Amino acid sequence: IATARPSRMLLIPRAALLQRQDAPGVYTVKDGVAALVPIRILARVGDQIGIESEQLKSGMPLIVDGNDRLQPGQPVNIINQ
Repeated sequence: IATARPSRMLLIPRAALLQRQDAPGVYTVKDGVAALVPIRILARVGDQIGIESEQLKSGMPLIVDGNDRLQPGQPVNIINQ
């Protein structure tokens, strides 16, 4: 049985994850443009992942569809939340 110390983490959809060469990240929307945020993966739970990030907070929007085609600073329109 695997054990670890309890820790606080954000659970996000696995579809939001981008595996970049330098580090994993996710896109959020800040001021109408895409912002790439680095993350640290702590756990994998089914179709979600537990992450840690100094820049991400609970409730922030994440881009999960088409995120692999985005560039930082690209304008984004949210059509479905």
